[in-house]
Amino acid sequence: MDGMPFPSVKVAKISGIAPLNKSSGKSLRQTSNRYGNRRLNYAFYILALNHIQVDKNKNPRNPVMYQYYLKKQQKGRSRKQAMVYVMRRLVNIAYSMMKHKTEYRPPVQLQKAKGEAS
Repeated sequence: MDGMPFPSVKVAKISGIAPLNKSSGKSLRQTSNRYGNRRLNYAFYILALNHIQVDKNKNPRNPVMYQYYLKKQQKGRSRKQAMVYVMRRLVNIAYSMMKHKTEYRPPVQLQKAKGEAS
C-alpha cells in the first residue's frame, strides 16, 4: 500500500458509520454500529451537519452534499439514514485527502455544468 495502513471501509467501521453484518444461515441483515469510536463518529456527524446546513434564505452551505442528502431522502431513506450516507461520503473524502495528500476541492455541480454546455 502507498502510505495508508487500511482502506476507507475500515475507517468507516472504526468510526461506527459502516453497518454491522448480522446474518445466520440464509437470513442476511445489517444493523447500525454502536461499537465504533464515538468521538470519531460524533466528529463526522458534526461535519455532515455543517455540510447540509441551510441558511435563512434556503441557501445550502455545501450545495452538492445537500442535494445528495435530499436525493437519499427522496429514495425513501429517513433523515437519520440520509445523514449516515453523508457521513460515509465524508469519510471517503477525508480518506482520499489523506491518502493523496491533497486539500479539499469541492465537486463541480452537475446541473450548472449541463446548463453551461447547452
